[in-house]
Amino acid sequence: MELITPSQPKAQEILGSAYGFSNEDCEVLKDWLDPILGEIPPKLDLVANRRRVRTDYIKLRSDLTSATLFDEFSRTLMS
Repeated sequence: MELITPSQPKAQEILGSAYGFSNEDCEVLKDWLDPILGEIPPKLDLVANRRRVRTDYIKLRSDLTSATLFDEFSRTLMS
């Protein structure tokens, strides 16, 4: 993680494939990726009716390969 963590964290969102990992391991990976996120203003999740936490901005999918991840999030990645 030290190799990919920038000296000035600034990512607003992280998308990734964790193909074959368990959901529990994905939660551990989210904690490892958290330092890459920059400052995130507090936001309310209207669907869940709660304040969003930092790990809400890290989306890991254990059911998608890297290629299918690009297909799934193509609009998100283009914006």
